Amino acid sequence: MQKFLYKGLKAGKYTDGIIEALDKDEAIFKLREKKIIISNLKAQKNKFDISKIDLNMEIGGSSKIPDKEILFFTKTMHTMLAAGITTLEALKLCEDQSTNKPLKKFLNQSINDISEGKNLSYSFENHKSFDEIFVSLVKAGESTGRLDTFFKKLNDMLQMSMDIRKKLKKAMMYPATVFCVILLVTAFMLIKVVPIFEKMYGDMGADLPAPTQIVIDISAFCKDPFGGGLLVIFTITLIFIIRLLNKKNIKFRRVFDRFVLKLPVLGGILLKAKLSRFAMVMENLSAAGVGIIEMLDIAKAGLSNMVLTDSVMRIQRGIYSGESISELFKKEVIFPKLFTQLISVGEQSGNMVEMYANAGKYLHNEFVDIADNFNTVLEPIIIVVMGVVVGGLLIALYTPMFNMGAFIK
Repeated sequence: MQKFLYKGLKAGKYTDGIIEALDKDEAIFKLREKKIIISNLKAQKNKFDISKIDLNMEIGGSSKIPDKEILFFTKTMHTMLAAGITTLEALKLCEDQSTNKPLKKFLNQSINDISEGKNLSYSFENHKSFDEIFVSLVKAGESTGRLDTFFKKLNDMLQMSMDIRKKLKKAMMYPATVFCVILLVTAFMLIKVVPIFEKMYGDMGADLPAPTQIVIDISAFCKDPFGGGLLVIFTITLIFIIRLLNKKNIKFRRVFDRFVLKLPVLGGILLKAKLSRFAMVMENLSAAGVGIIEMLDIAKAGLSNMVLTDSVMRIQRGIYSGESISELFKKEVIFPKLFTQLISVGEQSGNMVEMYANAGKYLHNEFVDIADNFNTVLEPIIIVVMGVVVGGLLIALYTPMFNMGAFIK
């Protein structure tokens, strides 16, 4: 008997735990009998066993295969399999071409597994670099005899995911840089400039306006080693607490994820990025013949947002109740109207694969448009913020000068 860790909903409430079963299918069956809507199910890892340490692993090295190497692998496999080369020969050629040690090691193990009569998907299932989506599509390729086609789908999906990450990084680069500049300018003014004004006004011996006094007090706090150190410790502690709560407390994570999606401009970019990938995963899994419940289980794992995950879980619960898929998507306001309309057309025509593909393209194009215009939209906001922060400091410092007569005794 194996042990499986599960998370899900029961009677509308979050639940998790461990269930024993012969395999994953039996675990799913047992949980459904208990009326649990599964959000996550995975085999419990065995406890640490020193006898299983890989002595060939380099010290300080990592067995995780980089995304760009997996991209190279899927593209090469598609090309060679489409040319009529056998799976075993294709793996050997990939191993010869690769210069990445973790990938070469994986390919070597895959070659051994296939030589022993095991399926290619077995190797992927037992490596942490490949998620459930990847494994499902490889299994579909094996069962249909179209492994080359599914490696092409995997390559396209990986390429899109990498493009999304690049665009997100590019979009965030400018505001992150400006934010750091604002922090540095503010810190310089508080530590170097404000003390000069403090000394000047102190020599004048006059009472200072409240804004000026507040700025001087903040400057003194930052300059003081204890105060500055306390501020750094507080900031690090706050970040650590937020990360910990986001990981351990499901209620906090739900609130945090909702807050992220409601951020001006950025929230829309993140939402479109996640939904476009969700649609593409649904397209590929649907093409692979995966059942709708399992499709949603696998696809929602890549959403990494509780608001979206909750929506998908409500859809799953509705499917169990016999409701229409398109109507369930329409009820979830997080999904754009055109997306739900395409799902409705796909359900009526019986061509869900094409409609998922069209929905994914629409969402991806929306994401690209918003990401490309992100800095254009954000630039005025950044200028206003910079003006308020720096301008506010300058006004607070120069206000006493504007009222010079009030300081003369």
